[in-house]
Amino acid sequence: METETSNQQRNLERFGELVLADRSLLDQLRAASNEPAFIQLAIRLAAERGLDLTASALQAAINQKRRSWLERWL
Repeated sequence: METETSNQQRNLERFGELVLADRSLLDQLRAASNEPAFIQLAIRLAAERGLDLTASALQAAINQKRRSWLERWL
């Protein structure tokens, strides 16, 4: 389980780097109509680049970013 978690984390970080380096990839993700669509799109786009991401790993990352953002403003 720990290995899977660390693999997901590495894949999330790598995918984030790819998104920041590729404006068209960023634009595709921004065009997602809602969070579930965003997650499914991110999984597909990551897989096309050889990265395995799970919906639960993406949801956890989204939730963590939200918490961090909220904590800054409280």
